[in-house]
Amino acid sequence: MRRFRREAPAEPPCAVRPGVSQVGASRRGREKGDMRGSVTLRRVEAARVGPPGRPAESRRLSRKKRPRRRFSNRFVWHAPVCYTRSVTASDTAIVLTVLNLKGGVGKTHLCWLLAGVAQEQERRILLVDTDAQGNLSLTFRLPPDGKPGIEALFHPGREPDAEPLIRRTSFSHIDLIPANPKLFKYDVSDQDEWQKAELHRTLVDALAPLKSRYDLIVIDCPPRLSLASMTALCAADGVIVPLEAADWGAQGVNEVTELIRHVRQHHNSRLELLGYVVSRYKHARPFQRGYHEQLRAHYGPLAFDTVLPDYGTYERSVITRSPVVFCSPHSRASTVARELFAEVLRRAHRH
Repeated sequence: MRRFRREAPAEPPCAVRPGVSQVGASRRGREKGDMRGSVTLRRVEAARVGPPGRPAESRRLSRKKRPRRRFSNRFVWHAPVCYTRSVTASDTAIVLTVLNLKGGVGKTHLCWLLAGVAQEQERRILLVDTDAQGNLSLTFRLPPDGKPGIEALFHPGREPDAEPLIRRTSFSHIDLIPANPKLFKYDVSDQDEWQKAELHRTLVDALAPLKSRYDLIVIDCPPRLSLASMTALCAADGVIVPLEAADWGAQGVNEVTELIRHVRQHHNSRLELLGYVVSRYKHARPFQRGYHEQLRAHYGPLAFDTVLPDYGTYERSVITRSPVVFCSPHSRASTVARELFAEVLRRAHRH
């Protein structure tokens, strides 16, 4: 007697059985209900059952398309985080001088970082560029207007009036007194020459009427001892000395310390050294780590807690003429800039 096998009822195409994996199966195999092409295991839900009287509705299985993360070099502008500040009638600007007798240690970049955070926090800041190279002035790309710059204040025959020299930048809270190569003519290095005419008080008289209009006045100095550096120290409340964590990068620091002591003793009794800021720091280099530790041990509390690393984000910020807190607001570079600004204010109010 011949026996017949009882076959199970055929499933409709693309039927989904509970507990069966279809990931990795070819499209043709899935259409035929063939699971032999499955490579990986993933449990799927049971077939969705339709209303009574209708056959079971199969769910089409397909790999979910997840959105790819796309990286772009385009800069996305974010709304700045603004902090309200209560201003009283007695508030006057803090005048800071950024000075080192060695070039390339980050003086101009430090001024740029302070200006960016001041704009973010809606604090009025005036940048005074006393370096004839004018790197800080060039960063803002001011349109040529034919007006004189900082050199007009050092002219012996002119009154020290800084109001006509102030330029409005593209940032609402940043103003600038620019510098240009014409300053070389008046930025003399002979101390006897400027003391006879009392030229070292040039910025003292020029910036005094402006203190009620700003929260911060930051002076960027040339990398040498000259009239511009001397008058910046005479007008300042505090001095910040940027340096690199290297032997040749810290040269000139002792001369700056002696100069500050001389100015405080003879010309400006309120002048205080706020501290030393290590800039262009490369943590991956062992010799820089070791020299940084020596600097902190030598200067003690005068060494800033904030260190400015050598990030490419900072360079991109200067190239694009956009402060780092705006072109990359959530980056580590922006966090360091905000920490630097907070520590500068903390040290300035401490004295």
